[in-house]
Amino acid sequence: MDASERLTEIEIQLTHQQRFTEQLNEVIAEQYRMIEALERKVVGLETQVRRLRDTPPEQTDLADEKPPHY
Repeated sequence: MDASERLTEIEIQLTHQQRFTEQLNEVIAEQYRMIEALERKVVGLETQVRRLRDTPPEQTDLADEKPPHY
């Protein structure tokens, strides 16, 4: 393998590495967006739980409760 062939092979490998790095970056960015969305949902659920915990039992809606035989 002469120098020209070695250089061509190195350039091909570099191109593959760059493409792979770009794909990984896209995956990381998507996962970051998903984590942010999940964090917002968790905050919303925490708020709901706090609100329900602070609501006196007589103010709860009985339509949301399951019958005793469940």
